[in-house]
Amino acid sequence: MPADKGQRDSMQRLDELIARLDEVQREIQGLTQDQVDAVLMPDGLPFLLSGAQEALRRHEQEQRAHAEQRAAILDALPAKVALLDETGEIIATNARWRRSVNGLDAAVGTGENYLEVCDRAEGDDADYAAASARGIREVLAGDRSDFSLDYPCPGPDGVESWFRLLAAPLPGVSGKRTVVMHIDVTLERKAEAHARREQQYFRQLFDGSPMPMWVFDRESLRFLEVNRAAIEHYGYSRERFLAMTIRDIRPRDEVARLDRHLERVEHEGQRRGFWRHLRADGSVIDVEIVSDVLELDGRDARLVVATDVSERLRARRSKEIETRALAAISNREPLDAILGLLIDGLEQIVDNSVASILLLTRDGRNVSKLMAPGLSVRLRRALEFIQPGRDADPCGAAIHRGDAVIVDDIRSDPMWREFAGLADEMDLRACWSLPVRDSGGRVIGSLAVYYREPRKPEAWERELAEVFGSLVALAVEHRRQDEALANSERRLRKLFREAATGIVVVTEAGDFEQANGVFAAFVNCPEDRLKTLNYHEITHPDDRETVLSAMRRLLSGASHAETLEQRFNQVGGGEVWGRVRLSAQAGHDGQPDRLIGVIEDTTPRKHAELRLERANALQRIAGRIGRVGGWSIDLTNDEVFWSPEIFDILEWEGDEAPPLSDTLELYPPEDRTRVQAAIRRCHDDAVPFDLEAEIQTRHGRRLQVRAAGEPEIGSDGRVQRLIGVFQDITGQKRTEAQRAELAARLENVLENMSDAFLLLDADLKITYINRAGEHMVEADRDTLLGQVLWDAFPEARDTEIQAQYERAVQSGTSAHFEVFYPPLQNWFEIHAYPFSDGLAAYFRKTTEQRHLEEQLHQAQRMESVGQLTGGIAHDFNNLLTVILGNAELLTESLEDSKELEPIARNIGDAAMRGAELTRRLLAFARRQPLAPEPTDVDRLVRDLEDLLRRALGEQCEIEISHGAGLWPAMIDSSQFESALMNLAINARDAMPDGGRLTIEAANVRIDDEYSRQHSDVEPGQYVLVAVSDTGIGIPEDSLDRVFEPFFTTKEKGRGTGLGLSMVYGFIKQSRGHIRIYSEIGEGTTIRLYLPRASRTATAPRPPEPRTGVGRGEAVLVVEDEPSVREFAESILSQYGYRVTSAACGRDALELLEQGLACDLLFTDVVMPGGMNGRELAAAAADLRPDLKVLYTSGYTENAIVHQGRLDHGVQLLSKPYRRDELARRVRQVLDQAPVEPGRVDDR
Repeated sequence: MPADKGQRDSMQRLDELIARLDEVQREIQGLTQDQVDAVLMPDGLPFLLSGAQEALRRHEQEQRAHAEQRAAILDALPAKVALLDETGEIIATNARWRRSVNGLDAAVGTGENYLEVCDRAEGDDADYAAASARGIREVLAGDRSDFSLDYPCPGPDGVESWFRLLAAPLPGVSGKRTVVMHIDVTLERKAEAHARREQQYFRQLFDGSPMPMWVFDRESLRFLEVNRAAIEHYGYSRERFLAMTIRDIRPRDEVARLDRHLERVEHEGQRRGFWRHLRADGSVIDVEIVSDVLELDGRDARLVVATDVSERLRARRSKEIETRALAAISNREPLDAILGLLIDGLEQIVDNSVASILLLTRDGRNVSKLMAPGLSVRLRRALEFIQPGRDADPCGAAIHRGDAVIVDDIRSDPMWREFAGLADEMDLRACWSLPVRDSGGRVIGSLAVYYREPRKPEAWERELAEVFGSLVALAVEHRRQDEALANSERRLRKLFREAATGIVVVTEAGDFEQANGVFAAFVNCPEDRLKTLNYHEITHPDDRETVLSAMRRLLSGASHAETLEQRFNQVGGGEVWGRVRLSAQAGHDGQPDRLIGVIEDTTPRKHAELRLERANALQRIAGRIGRVGGWSIDLTNDEVFWSPEIFDILEWEGDEAPPLSDTLELYPPEDRTRVQAAIRRCHDDAVPFDLEAEIQTRHGRRLQVRAAGEPEIGSDGRVQRLIGVFQDITGQKRTEAQRAELAARLENVLENMSDAFLLLDADLKITYINRAGEHMVEADRDTLLGQVLWDAFPEARDTEIQAQYERAVQSGTSAHFEVFYPPLQNWFEIHAYPFSDGLAAYFRKTTEQRHLEEQLHQAQRMESVGQLTGGIAHDFNNLLTVILGNAELLTESLEDSKELEPIARNIGDAAMRGAELTRRLLAFARRQPLAPEPTDVDRLVRDLEDLLRRALGEQCEIEISHGAGLWPAMIDSSQFESALMNLAINARDAMPDGGRLTIEAANVRIDDEYSRQHSDVEPGQYVLVAVSDTGIGIPEDSLDRVFEPFFTTKEKGRGTGLGLSMVYGFIKQSRGHIRIYSEIGEGTTIRLYLPRASRTATAPRPPEPRTGVGRGEAVLVVEDEPSVREFAESILSQYGYRVTSAACGRDALELLEQGLACDLLFTDVVMPGGMNGRELAAAAADLRPDLKVLYTSGYTENAIVHQGRLDHGVQLLSKPYRRDELARRVRQVLDQAPVEPGRVDDR
């Protein structure tokens, strides 16, 4: 067993290790105890020893280490191990041995004699213990190389375990020592028992299986085992099977296939396939093979299960050939092809055979056809001339006898005496034949099968031949039926063409197979084109289902003939009636597959019947639905006739009409006279009448009625009687009144709705338009009504409007779209709804709505830019303050350096450009702090005139128109000056070759109508400042974007795109309005609408102090940015101020509360720590009411600026600032008088 070999290997390695450890120990002891001074090494060199005692201790330590290692190895072994000396005494054990509580090793420890313990064993273990002692003694004595014994051992839980005792000598050890191991083999024994049971079960299944099974060697292909079913089915004995390979049970033509298969397929896994096998009797069978890998007695093999499928395959092949033959018969294929198919199929199914089919003439006396492609030409010719008879060959004898004739050996049978030589040439040894009968039982031929070995046919072969014989008979009968049918059809065609009525032959699908000329003329179609039509298609749609139902009944066999009257649609138009008699015609399979129809033209008679029926029907319908009745009056005989409808209308009981006088009494007096006069005039003067009147029914209900009559003139020219109609029009009158009321209401709604409503007829002519529509399209209703929409509005032709309207009409679905109509310069939202008589359209102007949406989007963009700009302005301006201040210091200190001073000045200029960029962004976003006040715009423009001329240069003229009586404007004058300068510079750049700049000012008023068209403008009084140039102009597609930040039409490097953005933001923040007009080549005009101030213009601001030198005043600087704080502190100290600084509002407030001397609080606005600059100033004012405050900020948020304007009395120094600017503003605020309390700011 593999497990035994592994255990022996483990014990051998353990023996070698222990022996090596003992050998090392002995060498060490010898070297130390014998006082060896030197050792000669294997290479011949001496190794000198010294310090023997030290070496001894070292080797003793090594010995203990080796002992510990040996114990560890023993403890790691998966078995209980003990070492015995030559007497059987235990000298060492491992941990598993010491923990043992059961078995032959239980409670036997070091120092005890294991053999004696085994000898003393009693009870169930005594025999195993004695056998163990004997085996170990034999090993110790050298009588055997090893000893092994398996023994059972009950466990503490009652479950039995098995152990294997192994004993083997330790070679190379001084004295005889033996190692004893106890190994738990419980699982191994269970596996062996399971394998034995599995093998026994396999053998039972293998031998008892009804399916042939065998096992073969995968290398040699030789049979290793076969079951009883295989021996019985194949006919080989067991001994012969085991002497063969799987090649030997294959026919010769299958061996090569087997070899190719074995080379190609994988050896592992299950395989399945179909093969042909050779049985012992030489017969070949078809089998289905299923095989899988199997190990048998250590050999690599495969288990095979074979299923004989010969009969199943024969049945399937037979069925396939039978199906193909039936299909060929059904499809009317040639008889020779059908017979050849049957012969080929028979020869394929019956191995090593040849088949033939012989057919007789109709009188049964001679051979009419012989089909035998497998026979030689000579044999076929001989068989063609046989005469059916008792002594003829098997084919002729079978025909004569009417039964099968079997010849099991041609050479010895007298029937084949005449043809034996011809049969030998083809190696034919046996033959049998059976007669072929038609459906009437008459013999019409024979079917024969020839074998190449002497034998009789098997039962299944006879059954197969009988089936094929019936197919031969069926094919022959169909062929003869077709011939008879062809003859019949030839006779019918003659009758068909000469018939007096229409005759057709149609399929179930309605296709014409035949139709005579009478029917062709009936449906007005040339005879040669009739087959291109379909019977169902030319049948009137209302009659189609009736015709189809009749045809289905005939084709299903439920009816033999059907007669019906139907309509036909003539080719080219027209409708005719025909009386049709349909009957079914059987096809080749005997089932009805076509229909014959005989059609008689009944069109004239049917038209007359239909006219009469239609007239009666119309009269009945008119009377019932229209509440109309007929009447007649014979005044001579005073006879009155009413139709049933009049009785119903007048609620008159009985079935006789009352006299005319009684009838007239039903009318009220005012109408009675009119009716009576009309009747008299009609009778006397033959004048028809038609009038409306009120009448009272028999039950007292009042009705509105219409009475009309005319005279009936006799042969003598006189009026014989009056005839007419009487109609209840009460409901009609009520409906007309309701419709009129509804129309009036609808028209009132449409006329008062704010949306336009347009109604078009089917030709898209305008039939109605409401007042709102007139207003929106700016056209008079009277001129529009009756016009085609595209004639009334030609600019709408070939536009989205026409496409949408036409799509709505064609699809029948509503349309909703928005379009710009240039002639009206407006956007329209249009809803179009198609209806049966035209199209209704609702539309409204959306120009203002779109403008509002654009303004909303612009406001959202402004808000986004404002948030972005505000977010960076504070920190950016702080940095620029430090950069600008240090650049100024560098410029002053480097005045003598021609190389470095320009660099320092460039730094300062760059910082100012950055500050200007930030300021313009804040201006566009309406986030800059403004200090608006009543301003004299006329004076401000005059003051700027010199500066503007210098900015424009000599090539540009400037013209300023001073308006008389100009109102003051409420603006920040300094920001307005910057805006005006920006516009002037833009105008200069737009006039590279020179031109004229015109500035005009005037008082204007914006009314409510303009404000409605421009929702961002409030109506009121404004000061208009218009700036015009004669430059190149701005393209139209750029006008909507000129106020966007960073958008410019200038070439790269000539502008930042923020000039107009700043102007736009400033005007909007000042609550003003701005408009731009431009034409290419003509110039541009920008109009600024500045809000009028309610007070007169203030006097010009006093000039700022020329110097900011301090006089020892105390200034408290509050700034959270250290670099800016240090910069301001340094500058103010240089200018003579006493400066104290704080990093936040709370620190500054604490200094003031502690009594810090302070004349001016210079504080940043936006600071961290929970207190901004405005809150600090308010708290400081509570402590020191006279304390003056100067704010500084790069961005103020809403602390001191509300609605874009500085709070009243606030002094602000915007960052970044220059040194002298800081000093001058501090000086200015200190010298300024305090703000008067209670002053109202009307800005």
